[in-house]
Amino acid sequence: MTSKIKISKVSGQPNFEAMQVFKVIDYPLEPRDYKPYAQTRLCVADGDFIVSMWAFEAEPSRQSRLMGVFDLGAAVLAIQTSPAGGALVQRIDRGDQNKIPQSLTEQEVHIHSYMGEDLQGIYWATTVRIKKEALKNRFEVELENGTRFLGNVYKLCEDGQWTHKGSLFPAQFEPFDPYAAGNMGEIEVVDY
Repeated sequence: MTSKIKISKVSGQPNFEAMQVFKVIDYPLEPRDYKPYAQTRLCVADGDFIVSMWAFEAEPSRQSRLMGVFDLGAAVLAIQTSPAGGALVQRIDRGDQNKIPQSLTEQEVHIHSYMGEDLQGIYWATTVRIKKEALKNRFEVELENGTRFLGNVYKLCEDGQWTHKGSLFPAQFEPFDPYAAGNMGEIEVVDY
């Protein structure tokens, strides 16, 4: 996996089916074949940052989660979701050693979750849209063509038989600090 990806900047409603999919494939601590299928799509639409994450598992644990972490300069944007749906969308100051999160409000984000199943298992997903005003006010950033920032998407579970830790970009999981710059890759906004 490369340590750099490019994401689309679009006007209007994004066409998710036409966007590149980034897969969580790095499971360095997983000795078994249990490496859940997880992926993300990222884009900027009319200045809003959209993060869509989903996973496919035979039987998702209640402790299963997807986590997106994006260092936007003034602060880190952290998004966590689980099979139960919904999401925690938080701002974490880079200089704060305690990493005390500040949750974004319903006026700053739009969250859509869904779940389904087929004969092979259950898929669950959440799409989070962080409004451009929140990006500017909370993170002091405008995601324009050429903007670069660090980030990663993690698939995590601490439930006995289903325990796993995976990521989009290679990460150090022992010890694990999802906010460490060394655990992130570069993301560049491009105007396709």
